[in-house]
Amino acid sequence: MARATRSKRRTSKTYAVESDCAPMLSVIDNGTPADILLLSKPQLLEFLGVSYSSVFNWMRAGLFPLPRVIGPSSGRSSRIAWYASEVQAWLASRPQRQIKSPSQ
Repeated sequence: MARATRSKRRTSKTYAVESDCAPMLSVIDNGTPADILLLSKPQLLEFLGVSYSSVFNWMRAGLFPLPRVIGPSSGRSSRIAWYASEVQAWLASRPQRQIKSPSQ
C-alpha cells in the first residue's frame, strides 16, 4: 500500500514594499530620532524584480550595497536587511536606458 507523504516544499511570502516596510525609529549621534527604512530580502527582491542570486553576485562584485545583520543567526544564516536609502542611491546611479529616435 502506498504511503501518502506531505510535501516539504516551502511557499514563499510576497510583500508589498510600501505596506510592509514600516519605518524603524533610530537615534542619530546627537540624540535626535530619525526614521530609517529597512528592506528585508523578500521586499528587496520584489522591489528590484530580480533573483537573490543576481543580488548576491552584484554584492560579491562590489556593485550593490551590502546588507546589515539585524538579528541573530538561526541555523545557517542571519537575519539581514538593506537600508532603503542605499538601495535607492544605487538605483539612481544606474545608467538610464537610451532609446533610438524614430526614423523620419
